Order: sequence, then structure tokens, then C-alpha cells
Amino acid sequence: MRVALRPRYTFAEYLELERMSRDVKHEYVAGEIYAMAGGSVEHSALATALLGLLFAHLRGGPCRPHGSDLQLSIRSADVATYADAVVVCDPVERDPESPAHVTNPRIVAEVLSPTTERYDR
Repeated sequence: MRVALRPRYTFAEYLELERMSRDVKHEYVAGEIYAMAGGSVEHSALATALLGLLFAHLRGGPCRPHGSDLQLSIRSADVATYADAVVVCDPVERDPESPAHVTNPRIVAEVLSPTTERYDR
């Protein structure tokens, strides 16, 4: 019996897909690429509330909160993704292959949903 294997992608191939994709964000995990689903109104409200609290707490310091448009690259885990809330402190470090990807998050937060909770934890 033959089993079809899912293709493995390089980080460079992931970056090319992200560059060409205008409407959908993708996540890269150990050579696999996943389309990221949009969130609900409640999900968005929770993420926005968290960002507001982080902004108020961090104001004037060397760290800043960022929302889900910030691209993260965590090479030690072979992951590139977008998180609901991220705190990054100066100096900001960028991935040499993709300067749009930040590599030194201090805090990464995800709003859990029933369908993604197991993975997000």
C-alpha cells in the first residue's frame, strides 16, 4: 500500500507563498504550511482588549505590544507565524532571510478557541 506524503517546504518557499498571498495568512511549522483561519468577533475583542492592557502597562518603556499583523520567526522551533498579541523589546531582532519577521518576542499570546485550543497551548 502506498501512502501519499504531504510535501515539505523550505522557509524560503514559505516566504514566497506569503509574498504572493494577499488575502490569507499562512503559518510555517517544521516544513509544513497551513492557511490561518480568521477569528470571530469575540476573538478579536479579546485580542484587542489584551493589546490595550499591554499598551497601557508598557507605555514609555523599551517594550511594545503588537497585534496579529506582526510576523514572527522562531527558528529554534522551526516556526513562522502570526500571534494575537506579541511583546517585543528593543533592540528588535529580525530574521536575516525575511526582515519582516521579528525573532525576539518577549511574550507571545494567543486567544484560544475550541477548534484551535489544543494546538495553541
